Amino acid sequence: MSRLLPADVEARVARLRAELAARVGCGEAEVRVVRAPYRLCPLGAHVDHQFGPVCALALDHALLFAWVPAEGARIELSSRDFEGDIAFDTGDVGEPQGDWGDYARGAVRSLADAGHAVSGLIGRVDGALGESGLSSSAAVGVAYLLALAARGGTSLDGEALVRAQGRIEQGYLGLANGLLDPAAVVFSAADALVRIDTRTLAHARVHRRGGQDVRFLAVSSGQRAALVAGHQFNDRVAECREAARRIAEHIGFEDPAPRLGDLPRDVLADAQRLLPEHLARRTRHFLTETARVDAALDAWERSDIAAFGDAMRASARSSIDDYETGSPAMVDLVEILLSTPGVHGARFSGAGYRGCCVALVDAADVEGVAAEALDRYARVHPELAEHAFALASAPAAGAGEL
Repeated sequence: MSRLLPADVEARVARLRAELAARVGCGEAEVRVVRAPYRLCPLGAHVDHQFGPVCALALDHALLFAWVPAEGARIELSSRDFEGDIAFDTGDVGEPQGDWGDYARGAVRSLADAGHAVSGLIGRVDGALGESGLSSSAAVGVAYLLALAARGGTSLDGEALVRAQGRIEQGYLGLANGLLDPAAVVFSAADALVRIDTRTLAHARVHRRGGQDVRFLAVSSGQRAALVAGHQFNDRVAECREAARRIAEHIGFEDPAPRLGDLPRDVLADAQRLLPEHLARRTRHFLTETARVDAALDAWERSDIAAFGDAMRASARSSIDDYETGSPAMVDLVEILLSTPGVHGARFSGAGYRGCCVALVDAADVEGVAAEALDRYARVHPELAEHAFALASAPAAGAGEL
């Protein structure tokens, strides 16, 4: 039996439409469905909040949100994966409640703050993967935004949609993350990797010129600690900002709150000697990781899979050694993948404190690699094995209404 989770999007859409239609007493044809894919980040670790370039792709596995209009300003939501229903008025969002409805509340607040009309709807979410490190948070936020914008007669272009999702997390929820995740969810395209400039949101889709058939394999650690409770993520961001501030002060840079990406690369390289060791490491990670993004995308276009895999391996080492991220389980998982035959390269797909790792694998080897990696991981972390899983995908299309 396959150890890979199937995408099953068509079957899930049909089931979700039927469930919501039965719940509200309407015809299935009246139910609209938004697909927002999960994402992987094969390169570009921890540089988006410093305005560095990132490399990402969307998966054919996706979060789905079915909805119908509701009278007035009432939002009513149910989920196939989380207990309890969510209900609130668009004019009375309030503060985050710490439940699965916070992204919906944040989406309403984000659109209203931008001056967009927000009206009521009844919706149902199918996010089968939960918080697995594939950025289901960005997917669900984008899905809510697309539905609420359509309900209010608002047309959001890609950049507006990404920035609206940023307001949910950075503004309403108080996270210090960048825009990598929503940009990947929105800008991705089938059979391409996307390079995203996280300062401007300019993006380019990079297609391969032939070569062997490969897949990106996501292997979940089964570790599900909530990102909003992980102070280490915000600590690392603050350290990057402090490094940038000290370097900017040294060279007389006028911006009082610079990011590492605001400063010239040669200045960053030279100024590491002026920084405390931990800040020098964060700066070194930024420099090497941003260089790896462009080198790897060039290799991808040339179908140099070995070079792309080598960049992923170097990214994993830099994330652990220079950025000093990664829980023990996540470090074990990436080491298992890197030592599994058939894996070209692997690294954390997200922050590294939970979630999943991403590996680049020949398509013919995906089943075997997934099985071996999960078996080896279960022997090391039996307490997490029940929730660990694997899925594989070629680069898929970004978010939109079906």
